[in-house]
Amino acid sequence: MKILVDERKVIFGIDIMPGSSPSSSKEAKYSLVILNDNRVIGEYENAPLRRIIRLAWEYRPSIIAVDNIFELGESEKDVAKIISLLPPTTSIVQVTASREGFEKLCEVAFKEGIYLESHPPPLKAAYISAILASRGRGLRIKAVEEKTKIIVAKGRSVGAGGSSQDRYKRRIRGIILRKTREIKDLLEREGLDYDLIVRRSESGLERSVFTVYASGDRVRELVSP
Repeated sequence: MKILVDERKVIFGIDIMPGSSPSSSKEAKYSLVILNDNRVIGEYENAPLRRIIRLAWEYRPSIIAVDNIFELGESEKDVAKIISLLPPTTSIVQVTASREGFEKLCEVAFKEGIYLESHPPPLKAAYISAILASRGRGLRIKAVEEKTKIIVAKGRSVGAGGSSQDRYKRRIRGIILRKTREIKDLLEREGLDYDLIVRRSESGLERSVFTVYASGDRVRELVSP
């Protein structure tokens, strides 16, 4: 039987389980506490993110509270993808963050008159995170993800006919392959996240398309149009 709740007053608190990491090849597991009007209506341990997302669509919490946003994903891109999977009315709040900087969870709790040890069990940390979020602590994390495309392709059509045209096509494909490798190395050296799609041919590449998770201005600093 489903519990009737006021969605406006539902808050999830989550904390990653010891030994789990979003960067690991194994699926990360979390403790989850569900509050409704500051009353615990659900507790889960060793819950994967897919289950938390499924429960978020069931309960439609106003907030999912965490003490470290990067427990959800290894990069800003990963976190943005997770936020995009949540109900549109659900916000993620990092309760240890403020416009003045970052504090430990136990320090934020102390300011609210709550004693919390430095390394609490995950279920307790999840509960305290949810309580702090209900009191307005923390910053909302926005899924603003800038994307810029880089397309590497021949600049004009290659006419048909003759072995010279075949040599020209092979040369162009080789240039596209070389430029694609150069851009790939450059983006990785600068630490920019990207996706890459290529259309291959025997002598190189017909075309490559980078989707870079950075602003156009940042990408143009590295790659000329």
